[in-house]
Order: sequence, then C-alpha cells, then structure tokens
Amino acid sequence: ASSARTTVAEAAANDTASGMPATVDIETQGSKYVASVAYASGIITATAQSLGGSASGTITLTGTKAANGQVTWVCSGSIPAKYRPASCK
Repeated sequence: ASSARTTVAEAAANDTASGMPATVDIETQGSKYVASVAYASGIITATAQSLGGSASGTITLTGTKAANGQVTWVCSGSIPAKYRPASCK
C-alpha cells in the first residue's frame, strides 16, 4: 500500500481541488499476503490473504489534504495488529 500512498499523495498535490481526489489510478498490487489494493475518495484499502489460521482483514490508509497540498495519512483497519506493518500499529 505504500506505493499507492505515494501515487495518491502526488495526485493530490497536483490537484487544485481542496480535498482528496475521488479517483486515482494505482498499480494493482498483490503478494503472498496481499490480495488487493484499491483507492476511492481518499481511502486506500489493502486486503490481506493467507495470513495463517483464520486471520484476515484489511488495512486502510485515510488521507487528508492540507491547504498546501500535503497529505496526512491515518492507518486503521480490521486486520490484527500483529500482521500490520510497523507504521500501522
């Protein structure tokens, strides 16, 4: 989700609107533990897979655009904390 975060932040900085862009084309990302990554209206959602046992869920990054174009991100989601990256605990 970090490359999606960079792509969305760059799009927001280049967009003259005051809020986050409604849509941004992000690279489809998948891996052993990530089923998909999607973006819509300021929220990046990474969906987990194959975490072991019954563990599953999502990590969400919610962006807020400041007047200067800089985006601040808040991490949340339903995935158990032990499976989240260090920046999202």
